Amino acid sequence: MTELREIKEVVHSIIKEARGLILLTPEEVKFESLKKVNDKYEISGVYEYKGLFSNKIIESGSFKIVLNEKLEIISAEITPKGYK
Repeated sequence: MTELREIKEVVHSIIKEARGLILLTPEEVKFESLKKVNDKYEISGVYEYKGLFSNKIIESGSFKIVLNEKLEIISAEITPKGYK
């Protein structure tokens, strides 16, 4: 069985790479919903990237990511705040 920690690591990596947020930490990624539907994981939530040595939010946004049972991407929608 897949652990929540593994799913969180994969989602963190997807957002980090897709948005080019090199210093994004796992703590800056928050899940609002995690559902297993058939053989897929549907995850939605928000992220707030503060960067190194900063309390100022550099970028924030929301995400909806669908993974298969092997935690491979089926789809990923990452929307920075202020963009549509």
